[in-house]
Amino acid sequence: MEKVMRRRRSRGLLSGFQLKVSLRRLAADKRGSVLILASMLLVVAGMSLSAVFDLSRLYFAKQTAQVRADAGALAAVMALDGTAAGLERAREAAAQAARQASPEGSPSSGLRIEFSDAANGVFRETPPTASNLRFARITCTTYVSFTLLRTFVPQNRSHAFAHSTAMQGRQTQFESGLFPYAVLAHSEAKPHFGLKLGERYTLHWADEPSLAAGNVCSGDATERVIATATANNVRGGGFVEMVSANNIRRTILTEYQSSLRRLGDPLVFYQGLRHFEVNALAERITQDRDYGATTYDDYTARGEGNGRRLVAVPIHAGYPKNQILEVGAFFLLPTTEYHQEGDHPVCAEYVGPYMLGSARRGAGEAGFYVASLLR
Repeated sequence: MEKVMRRRRSRGLLSGFQLKVSLRRLAADKRGSVLILASMLLVVAGMSLSAVFDLSRLYFAKQTAQVRADAGALAAVMALDGTAAGLERAREAAAQAARQASPEGSPSSGLRIEFSDAANGVFRETPPTASNLRFARITCTTYVSFTLLRTFVPQNRSHAFAHSTAMQGRQTQFESGLFPYAVLAHSEAKPHFGLKLGERYTLHWADEPSLAAGNVCSGDATERVIATATANNVRGGGFVEMVSANNIRRTILTEYQSSLRRLGDPLVFYQGLRHFEVNALAERITQDRDYGATTYDDYTARGEGNGRRLVAVPIHAGYPKNQILEVGAFFLLPTTEYHQEGDHPVCAEYVGPYMLGSARRGAGEAGFYVASLLR
């Protein structure tokens, strides 16, 4: 037996005790463990840096997508005018604004453009009608390709979404922006208070208006309307700002107001100074790139105007209250239509809702509208 044990030891076989001692010695030996630990830490650090780098790109893409969506939504609502052609212009304007809002080298993205007639209404890419569509919603999807993180995750890219909704918001009070005239409503019924799109109405009445004299704007050419307009006994009334040469020019060219006005406020009419009014009107009209179009439809069909001939005019209830019922967009006629003599009226074409900053009317009913984002 003793010979057998000696033979096993000679062959390198260890007893259980000796094996334990050897393992303990191996565990206590630190040589090479630092290198292993360093390698593991480098792997973890690489994964962390990869995640930080690509996640920061994803965050940047999210911010870029939001800027694109906001710019696209605002551009879209500025183009809406209640027509099918307006919808197409809105789509083109949104896409262009989104591109221009993108910095160089930003990730690729896609746009989805939808429209609605209410903030909580149904948004559609192709709505059944263009009428009263005052809301636009943009969904921007931005795609980001992973650079380093793809080593550790199965997918090669990720995406970020951004949503933005803009509207043509109706204003009810005005510190500035109103033209210094007021048009007489033919009724108090919405949406247009008895006014007809494409018809001419009076900004400043002739001194002695009558059907016989033919000095009444075509839309106001009834005895009832003339009687209501002249009931306040203001000869040649229609101007609603303080009368001086400087103030007339200032209010016509810049829509300066001497006081805050709200819907429901009464108006005070003045005779004005026809000579200075006509000169200022001519100056404003010639500031438009299209100063020759005879009608609003002609103006929009040509597509050259910059909007200087579109003005926001209060629509009032008539004597004795003279309250502002609403504001409408009116199109100034060519300069040859305006005369300095008091026996001629100053007329303008009614085109519907006024959209601030646009060369076209708005999309809803009569009113003063401003493009804004819904948050």
